Amino acid sequence: MSLGKDHWEAAGQKMHVMLGKILVEMRKISRAQMETGLTVQEAEGFTRRIGEIWIALGYVTPDDIQAALRLQQEQLRAGRSAAG
Repeated sequence: MSLGKDHWEAAGQKMHVMLGKILVEMRKISRAQMETGLTVQEAEGFTRRIGEIWIALGYVTPDDIQAALRLQQEQLRAGRSAAG
């Protein structure tokens, strides 16, 4: 069974929102800044990673993104452990 492009775009969008929510919880960006980054990414046709966009907009530093990505991975691992 093949998963279509829409499935992978939706999964990618969910990951971006999750990363954004982590950054909001870390108080690194506001909800409005999160949405702005996601809007830019969509307008660009998803050609850049969301973290790169938030950095380019001056909202976060590369270190902020790395810290948030570590938390995201921890949450994903914890979710898989709980599910399986």
